[in-house]
This record gives sequence, C-alpha cells and structure tokens, in this order.
Amino acid sequence: MKSLGGYLNLVPPSGLRDCVAASSTKAGEPSWVTVKDSEGHSVVVDPNPWNTWEGSGSSSAKLCSDGLNVVVSYSEATAARPPETVLGYPEVIYGYKPWGSLSTSTSPLLQLPAKVGQLPQAIAYVDYLVEFSNGRGNLAFDLWLTRGPGQRSVGPRELEVMIWLYRSPGFNPMGYQSPNLTLGLPTVVNGRPGVVNWGVYIADPMGPGRWTYVAFAMEPPLASGSVLVPLTLMLRSLRELLSWGSEVMDLYLNGLELGMEYTSLTWPPTKVSVLARYRLNSYGVLVLPQD
Repeated sequence: MKSLGGYLNLVPPSGLRDCVAASSTKAGEPSWVTVKDSEGHSVVVDPNPWNTWEGSGSSSAKLCSDGLNVVVSYSEATAARPPETVLGYPEVIYGYKPWGSLSTSTSPLLQLPAKVGQLPQAIAYVDYLVEFSNGRGNLAFDLWLTRGPGQRSVGPRELEVMIWLYRSPGFNPMGYQSPNLTLGLPTVVNGRPGVVNWGVYIADPMGPGRWTYVAFAMEPPLASGSVLVPLTLMLRSLRELLSWGSEVMDLYLNGLELGMEYTSLTWPPTKVSVLARYRLNSYGVLVLPQD
C-alpha cells in the first residue's frame, strides 16, 4: 500500500451537520449507525451491549460536530454469557469488523483490510475523557488480524490485538494481574513526546481452537487527555513477541475499533448496576508518507 501521507479524520466526521444517535438495551439488538464523512469515507457507531441481558437501562451514543458522547447506564443487568466479565463495548468502527461483518468505506490514506506488512506508518490520535462512576473497564482499541480479508470469524494463528489507553484499578487484560513483559515505545502524551511503557499481556492461544490475544496497556493509564499511538509499530512488534510472529506480516488488519469495555464492580455480573461514559473530542489517524 503506497501513500502520500496525511491526516485521516474519523471523529467528528467532516461536514456533519446534525447529531446522529444510536442506543441499545441488550445483546442481540442491532442499533448501529453509519456516518459518512464529506471526504468520502465512513465510520460505524455501535452501542454494542454484546453481553448485557435483562435489567433496565441502555448503552447510547451521540455523535455531533464537536465529538462523540457515549453513556452506559444500567440497573439490575445480567451478563448474557455469565463466564464473561465484560458486558459491552460501545465503539467506533473504521474498516471491517469480522463479528457481525460490519463494514465502512475507507480512505485512500488508509485502505482496510490490508496486510500488516503493507500498512503505511499509521499513528492514531485520540483526545478523550473516560469515567466509571459505578463500574469498571477500559478505553481501548480492538484490532482483528486474520488470514484473509472479510472473514466472518477468527480462529487459531489469528489475532485479537487490544491497545488499552485507560483501565480502572484492578481491571486487567484477560484477568492477568501483571503483564508478560513491558515494551518502551515512542508515544506522545498530552503533546509531550517520549518513550512510554506499555505492559504486554499475551494469551497464545486463548483456548483450544481459539485465536491469540495480545493487549498493550499504557502505563500509567490515562483517564483524560490526548495520546498519539504508534499503531503500525505495535503490530509489527508482534513478530518478536510471538513464537509464530513471522506470520504476522501476512495477516490482514481488518479495521480499527475504538471503544469502552465496561462491567460491574462485582463478579459475576448478575443483577448489577453500571454507570460509565466516555467522550471522544477528536480521533483520527496520521499516515506518514511512503516511498
């Protein structure tokens, strides 16, 4: 993939005149909306309470010209799949999502799906606020890497890569108490460039017949501010992190998903209350020029 470089704006979309809202109360209720940018690409806004069942309340999102506001408010809520601790992941999607086969139009700056080895140097910019008044969770990217583009599921020797910008105290990737290792990566936080430590959590694989899970967690977590995240650099670091890492360059990055995983303060999440929110003031991708 060749690129002249530039900035791909995702939130708020350019040319958006009226606010767009989406809301869902429980798993199995599709309520996502597609929002087109005046420059020709689009994003999907999905409340995505994929594991929330019963109770009252909702996961809602409102996208306006000044940013995205997401509010999760539930009482007496129960997990649809009790072993799972996460109740939902209200998100913004750019590109393709294997689960549900959601797809958006993409920009020539960053056309997805694309092989990791053919990606330009892409750096995500996120200016945000996240708050858990009653509950816990994270604000994180969720990236799916598969053998082919447009798959409807993910399996062995394929990847889920999460990039956690914030996490509540005691809420760790895959339930681990400490990372497998720590990587120092060039990262700009609140306008200050430097080397930031990212804890790396690995489950290879997650279980029999399942995909591999890798999470990068920023240290310390940032609840409010701006971060420039080296997306391509992180994905290519997987070559050294995994025993089969040489295969990563031929996997397809399907899309970019950014959202908030949420759950209750108690486990298991049965008849619980959750109140959480996040705001994206600005979100986009800086694509550096290629030869």
